[in-house]
Amino acid sequence: MKRTFQRNFTIQAKLGLVVFLIMAGYFFWQRQVLPALFMSLIVVAVSERVLHSAYTFDGDELIINKGRFVRQRRIRVDEITNCRRMRTTFGLVHYLLLEYGAGHLETVEPAMEEEFIKELNKRLRTSTDRQSTAKDGNA
Repeated sequence: MKRTFQRNFTIQAKLGLVVFLIMAGYFFWQRQVLPALFMSLIVVAVSERVLHSAYTFDGDELIINKGRFVRQRRIRVDEITNCRRMRTTFGLVHYLLLEYGAGHLETVEPAMEEEFIKELNKRLRTSTDRQSTAKDGNA
């Protein structure tokens, strides 16, 4: 069964979009085309990343999609060894830090953190149950 979580649209992302949008408008107004186009590209890239990021649990995999311009990452749920809540300076932004495999790290910012952690724990339990059943069947 698939379960999808959307990315959290933080206040910093919103403010960043507004600032770059205002700067793009100002540069267009001043007829400075190159800086205006550059600011517009930043607005498009940030909007794309925020609006099209999703985290999908599909069977025993976590599929991390961070927009159309970035390749999606697939992580087997049974490879995830740790999930920690992290905060940035001044505690404004919080995210989940996933540790998997041989010391690999991945950050996720789901809008519903509690539900994401519950789903991750449920998938981890299911994965370990399958592995123990498979081992018992081979013995």
